[in-house]
Amino acid sequence: MVRMDKLLDAWRADPRVDATIELSAMLIRATIKAAPQKILPTAFVAKFGREALDEHPQHLEVALSVADLYLATGLEKLASDVVERASTLEGGPGSPRLRELRERLGKHRRTQELASRTADLDTLDAPTSPLDPPTEPVTTTTARRHPTAGEMPIPMPPPGVGTKGIGQHPRRSRTLLAGFGAAPPPPPPAEAARVPITVPQPSQPPGAPSRPPPQPPLGLPPP
Repeated sequence: MVRMDKLLDAWRADPRVDATIELSAMLIRATIKAAPQKILPTAFVAKFGREALDEHPQHLEVALSVADLYLATGLEKLASDVVERASTLEGGPGSPRLRELRERLGKHRRTQELASRTADLDTLDAPTSPLDPPTEPVTTTTARRHPTAGEMPIPMPPPGVGTKGIGQHPRRSRTLLAGFGAAPPPPPPAEAARVPITVPQPSQPPGAPSRPPPQPPLGLPPP
């Protein structure tokens, strides 16, 4: 910290424009070289930038150098304020360096927004609807609940009783699709074997007059 104070005191002894711009560039190079470590205290950078702007309030290059230093050391809010101030100075609206600083600020803001959204998504571990599974461990207290209608067990009949129709609606017919569980159609009945049927001769009805047996021809003995 003593070295930084001596550096700031040396600049205060001769705060010319070129010395101010050169000190800003030297601090930016030291910050980039030591990245990702932070070697410049925030209070020191903010104090030097504020004093540099007070010494040269209307100088565009000093304002741009201070804004670049703020952005390199992570002071985005201060860098944005100095960029807006530089845009009102003479030659600021058409300055390529000012345009570059605005693009870098916009890119840094988008990176921060994306990082914050990613962090928010990582914390969304709670269920958002009743259909989502709970993320908390199930305890004995929460596990005790009454079963719903879909979870009730179907009573089975005693041994010896058929199970046809159990679990089916009494007024709903079972629909079977071809090829999905339907029983194959029964085979056609075989042709019955033809058995000769002998029709008995009708017998003589009762009460009818008896007929005499036929007489043998003449000349032949009776049977």
